[in-house]
Amino acid sequence: MVAKIFLGVAAVLGLAFFLVSMRIGNQIEGSIQRVAQNSAMQMATMVRSSIEQAMLSGNGIRVKELVEELKHSATDLDTEIHIYDPRGIEVFAPKPPPPSRTEIDAQVAQVLESRLRLMSEDRIIRPIPMEARCSRSGCHDASDKSRGVLSFQIDDAKCKDERTEVISKIVTSAFIHLMTSRQANHLDDYFSDVVKMTPSILGVSVYDSEGDPSFGDDMEAFGVSQQMVVNTMSDNKAMTTSTSMAEIEIVPLEKQARCVECHQQEEQMRGALIIALAPNLIPRKCDAIELEQVVDISLRHIMTSELGRMIALFLDSVVESGGVNELILYDNEGRTYWNTSHPPPAPHISAVLKKQRSSIDLIGQGMEQRVRVVEPLFNSPRCARCHGNDMALRGLVEVSLSTRSADEAKTASTNIVILTTLLAILGLLLLLIAVMHTLVLRPVREISAVTESIGKGHLDVNVVHASDDGDEIARLGHRINKMAKDLQTKLNLEKFVSKRTAAAARTGGIGVTAQGGQRTQATILFSDIRGFTAYSENTSAEKVVAMLNRLLKAQTDVVHQFHGDVDKFVGDELMAIFQGPDAEAHAADCALAMLDAVHEVRETSLTVGIGISTGEVIIGAIGHEDRLDFTAIGDVVNTGARLCSAAQGDEVLVSEKVRLKALESDKCQCAFESVEPISVKGKSEPLQIARVIAIQ
Repeated sequence: MVAKIFLGVAAVLGLAFFLVSMRIGNQIEGSIQRVAQNSAMQMATMVRSSIEQAMLSGNGIRVKELVEELKHSATDLDTEIHIYDPRGIEVFAPKPPPPSRTEIDAQVAQVLESRLRLMSEDRIIRPIPMEARCSRSGCHDASDKSRGVLSFQIDDAKCKDERTEVISKIVTSAFIHLMTSRQANHLDDYFSDVVKMTPSILGVSVYDSEGDPSFGDDMEAFGVSQQMVVNTMSDNKAMTTSTSMAEIEIVPLEKQARCVECHQQEEQMRGALIIALAPNLIPRKCDAIELEQVVDISLRHIMTSELGRMIALFLDSVVESGGVNELILYDNEGRTYWNTSHPPPAPHISAVLKKQRSSIDLIGQGMEQRVRVVEPLFNSPRCARCHGNDMALRGLVEVSLSTRSADEAKTASTNIVILTTLLAILGLLLLLIAVMHTLVLRPVREISAVTESIGKGHLDVNVVHASDDGDEIARLGHRINKMAKDLQTKLNLEKFVSKRTAAAARTGGIGVTAQGGQRTQATILFSDIRGFTAYSENTSAEKVVAMLNRLLKAQTDVVHQFHGDVDKFVGDELMAIFQGPDAEAHAADCALAMLDAVHEVRETSLTVGIGISTGEVIIGAIGHEDRLDFTAIGDVVNTGARLCSAAQGDEVLVSEKVRLKALESDKCQCAFESVEPISVKGKSEPLQIARVIAIQ
């Protein structure tokens, strides 16, 4: 007892010293973290200012080089820099390593190798050839055979019903991008290429605010008069009309903030874009080639603007036009350069975009902790020339600094105080250690080791120095031994029952359901190994058991994967129960996966036949009060067993109700084919059934 008292005094002294050391360490850590926060904010401001100045040059390649230089310099300071666009998508991120041939989308890889257009059921993929002007800009190597691949998912309905509107929106977007990047001298070439390479487009031009042609062809030959153009600009609404020669779309070009460098401030309109399309020969059919050509030609010209993000913005604008559902641009090594289906931004990025103000927080723990600052890049008037004035932000800058020095300072101060504490109480501990070892330390360590082993799942351990009539520690050891034994018994028993049975036992459910059972909806799956009896007659018992366990384990793993519960094993037969929404779909998908799993682990030609039925069953504890079986019974269970018996090897048979319910679910990943009705015991009429097959 005296030793315990002295030990308590030593613990109190040690705790006091430890709390003092923690307080000092926390104060030091807080001071260094505040310094890190200020440094991160200053770094973010500096990066934001540098990027703003570089962006005003209008040279996207230079902006990218600046960001790479900043990131390289920051690496030595254990600093991370990320730049995001107004949607929270990171830009100027390091290019990932080229994917292997097997990692590239098969259709994309085919187009990269053949450099030929490919059209499948759901998309169109076309190569982007290398051109001399692309290597001159410094973006591509002249020795490359292609610049990449463009993947389309065209909206057939809008492509054919809103043809003129879609084409004009794409050409207008390209025109704006070229003008924004100060490439007006390329507009005549761009319009000429559109007309030359797309026979269904007869002419494209831009008229000035007075109604006179500025770029492209004079559209008078197609029935477009100066007055029509002036009236359209006056109404500030796109006009679609038809003449004897063409379908005409006139799009007024309203002045924006990014247009004032080239247009007068007092002008309300900077002109109109006019496109003449040949009448659609098959009005009810989408001309995908026409749409592809316009996007491809526009993209090639925009790529030479040296504003890399203009490519991404243009691709997004193509999707916004309505004629295309999705566009994916791959580089010449199969990497995704841009996908118009954007993932949601990270929560901390989304919060800054929504609130439009800076955020600062701590991320990580201990030596990995960092101070993270996110600064918005506001769309100032100087920036509207490229970004337009339709959004308040043009992006975000994220800077994070390591607080490792703060953690190291805290650790150092804590270690000093702990060392002082140890020296102060060392004498007292030396006097008490002999008594402590006998009375406290040895039994406590033994109990600690046993409880730690129990916590790790090792239940075959035992406290040696334990007694039911000893002191407090001995009695504690006795109770721990009893607890370990009870846990071991419980875990061993749970291996012999289903998850539902174990759950019912833990919650007291068996006592309730034993009084009458419970009616509920469930899907029942039976699987039976075909040819196992013959196999067991010619194989040693050890191999039979090993093979049976391997096959049943493979099937059980699949059942759990598809949210089912194994109810019981009967010899080489397995019964599983699926409940809840989409239970029929899960069971059907599970059955196909079970067939594959058996094929993977079997060593002979053994197969399984599977039957599935669904409906109302009775779930309850059945048997004697001293020996219960918690299971499902009813006509649905019997029907599932009959279907299993009727199924051939590698065949899955289901009731008509299972098929209908599975097809109603959006979770079903399989298909069904009709099978002749079968007569089963207990049924007066033949049973309507179907076979489950994989979707090709």
